[in-house]
Amino acid sequence: MSEQQRIILALALSFGILFAWQTFFAPPVPVQDQVAAIADVKPADALNPVDPIPADPTPSVQQVLSREMKRIPLENGVMRTEIADGFPSLRMVELRDFSEETGKDPVQRSPVSLVSQGKNGPEQAVVHVSINGTEQAYVAETRPLGDHQIVLRAASGDGVWSSDIRVGLRGNDYAVTYDVVTTNRGAVPLALRVDVDLALGLSQKKRSFFAPPVDASAALCRMGDEFVREDAEGLEEVIEKSGSKGWAGIDRQYFVIAAIGAKEGQKSCTVKREGPIVAVRYGVASGTIAPGESSSEHFVVYLGPKRSGDLERVDSSLVEAIDYTIMGLPLAFLAKPMLWALSLFHAWTGSWGLAIVLLTFAVKALLFPITYKSVVSMRRMQLLKPKIEALRERFKDDRMKQQEEQMKLFRETGVDPLGGCLPMLLQMPVWFALYRTLWSAVDLYQQPFLWLKDLTAAEPFPIMALLLGIVTFVQQKMTPTGVDSQQAKIMLYVMPIMLTFFMIYLPSGLVLYILANSILTIIQQLVINRREVRI
Repeated sequence: MSEQQRIILALALSFGILFAWQTFFAPPVPVQDQVAAIADVKPADALNPVDPIPADPTPSVQQVLSREMKRIPLENGVMRTEIADGFPSLRMVELRDFSEETGKDPVQRSPVSLVSQGKNGPEQAVVHVSINGTEQAYVAETRPLGDHQIVLRAASGDGVWSSDIRVGLRGNDYAVTYDVVTTNRGAVPLALRVDVDLALGLSQKKRSFFAPPVDASAALCRMGDEFVREDAEGLEEVIEKSGSKGWAGIDRQYFVIAAIGAKEGQKSCTVKREGPIVAVRYGVASGTIAPGESSSEHFVVYLGPKRSGDLERVDSSLVEAIDYTIMGLPLAFLAKPMLWALSLFHAWTGSWGLAIVLLTFAVKALLFPITYKSVVSMRRMQLLKPKIEALRERFKDDRMKQQEEQMKLFRETGVDPLGGCLPMLLQMPVWFALYRTLWSAVDLYQQPFLWLKDLTAAEPFPIMALLLGIVTFVQQKMTPTGVDSQQAKIMLYVMPIMLTFFMIYLPSGLVLYILANSILTIIQQLVINRREVRI
């Protein structure tokens, strides 16, 4: 079996073990009665505190919630949102630069939405402000605060306290900023608590053998030095974390919603499964306001793609939402340069499919010295095969002597029996990193190439998988092998069939890479085979 096939076999077996549990034992997700999904919050530069609005009499909580909610649109160059009063929430979040299919018709597309259906309609990032243990409802003010800001107001009927929530979009970032200013005009302290509820529905799409659906969700908690990532479908118990700083959010494969407080202070994160949704509550602040004092709490909700640059503009720690690990193996040091190269090739060609092919050439060129050494080592082992067989026949009754003579033969000829395996092991992290790179590249989401309508999804018909099986068969025939003829014959036919089956379930962008890589390997093999190898 060739080095290339060993790598692919090892990858396939690893992926099979990794995802078999999810495929065969994951609980089914109910299709009906999907409840609210509420967005995440992320920090940015907080709005400057301003003087609170005078405490004119305001409607009671019951009056506010019984009337029709006011919905105020806010938008910038990258997203469109709609803020509703009452318990303030985002009733619409659409990303301008990303679209997805909305039905069975692939032509029917709409902007990516990060809200989901709740009992009060589509909503996300519901803000809860409690004063003296009572949750307050807010009324949207009509006076303008600029093109990208609005204010929501609550106040006690006796004028003892007033509270403003100023909501805005920050430039062209995927960031909704919140500034909660509460003033105590009474003679006794006020107890204040500010929380944000985030939630997303579980995926309704079928899980593949090797990968979860692209809209699978996971809960994220970063509290202090602890980071927790919990798959939503496997969530069984309530998770509670707290720390002096941190953020909380929900990962939706290529997108994330997250909340982060801008001020130092005790934060909390509570994660739970509520039927077909995963819910995350982020505790922004909890404390008291002395008489005659004001409290100003700042936080940001990030709702956008999992791209390092976009996340870092809000807070550098949010980059941890991008998962570059496989089975606990950290691969960021390889995946990040690959993502950079992929973006560079796309800028040159204007096609993500061609960018993947160019990335194949680049990785193949970088690994050529290792591959060359591996192939030459295997060819030298093949030349030694008659002598090794003669030693086995000569010392067939003495295994110890047989091994001693084989090692002596290796020393005399300068052949390393592990020379073909070690280079393969060095390439394994590259393959794993490539898988994670393509699985993390949001720009590939629902991007077409030739007959492929989405490079992040499996092929609708496995054309490339079948072609890869044929290429693997040809490659197997060309590659020198040290195994006995019966094993080589079995692998010649079993390997192509097995790889074809595995490739059916992988993202088509990754299959495109493996197919291009296999074709380049055959060309590379022809070049190397022209060089004379001696022992």
